[in-house]
Amino acid sequence: LLELINEYLSPERLASIGRKRQADEISPEALLETAAEAARSRRQAITVQALNMPQWLRCDPQGMRLCLDILLDNAIKYTKDNIAIELKASKAAEGGVEFQVTDYGAPIPEDELNRLFEKGFRGRAAASQPGSGLGLYMAKAVVEVHGGTLSVENLPESGKKFRIWLPIAA
Repeated sequence: LLELINEYLSPERLASIGRKRQADEISPEALLETAAEAARSRRQAITVQALNMPQWLRCDPQGMRLCLDILLDNAIKYTKDNIAIELKASKAAEGGVEFQVTDYGAPIPEDELNRLFEKGFRGRAAASQPGSGLGLYMAKAVVEVHGGTLSVENLPESGKKFRIWLPIAA
C-alpha cells in the first residue's frame, strides 16, 4: 500500500497537479544541528553528538524538528542560564534510533513524571513560566505517529533526560 501511495504521489504526479512532494527523510545530524542552532540564540551551551547514525532517516522532518524544539525550549525554560544542555542521537539498544535531550538542572518531581505528557498538564515548576501545557503532549503525539515513544527520566545525580525512540532501522 505504501508503495502504491509513493508511486501515486511521485514527483511527476505531484508536479502535474501543481504540488511538491514533502520531504520524508532528513540527515539526523542536520536535524540535531538545526534544532540546536535555533536554541543557541537563548542558550549557548548546547552540545550536539550523533553516534553511528545513518546518513538519512525516513520520517516527517518538520514533526521531528517540532519535537526537538519543544524539548529544547523546556530545557532552557526550566534550567538556570549556566546549565548545559546535551542533544544526542544514536542507535538504540533495542533497535531503531533514539534522540535524547538532557539537562542537569532540577529533576521533575516524582509525582509529576507520569502526568507530564497529559494534555494541558503543567507541573509546579511551570507556574513561573508562560505556557498552555500542550508542548509535551504535541511532541508525544508526533513521535507516536511515527510508531515511536517519548519518555522522561530523572537522572541520579541531577537533571532529566527526555528520550525519543523511533523504530527506524539505522
